[in-house]
Amino acid sequence: MNQDNRAAPVVFRLTYASVADRAMEASELRRIADTAKRNNAALDVSGLLIECAGEFLQVLEGERDAVLWLYQLIEKDPRHHSASILSTETNVKRQFNEWSMGCFCLAPEDLPEGFLFERNDDGPRLQLDGRMRAEDLLATFYREHRSAGDDTAFASIIAA
Repeated sequence: MNQDNRAAPVVFRLTYASVADRAMEASELRRIADTAKRNNAALDVSGLLIECAGEFLQVLEGERDAVLWLYQLIEKDPRHHSASILSTETNVKRQFNEWSMGCFCLAPEDLPEGFLFERNDDGPRLQLDGRMRAEDLLATFYREHRSAGDDTAFASIIAA
């Protein structure tokens, strides 16, 4: 079969939020990002990890079984709790293909438009506005990363 006629692989996307078990130093967050980068590359999973005031929001995309397997491992990680799947999408175009794991640390006041930081129950406060799609999230982070200088708090950790 001609390469140009091959069907594009189906991509599955999972977005979840969780709460850190304790305050983490930047060095520990960098180790998490480095480990995620290595593991995700081996699984052909891409995505984005956001840390904000001790909470995480992560987007994982790739082959469905690989993403679900990875999420099961992440869910058991003792460094966080209250993992909550915010959304899953199937048959979508890969949006984070340049990042095996892009990782950003932000303060609540630095969150881009489309993020919410409100506690409605015992779950994570860091959420996405329900109307924000992965395409919007990616565009926001690319735009903010390009405009952020070394002296800004926006992208204190980036592991591509």
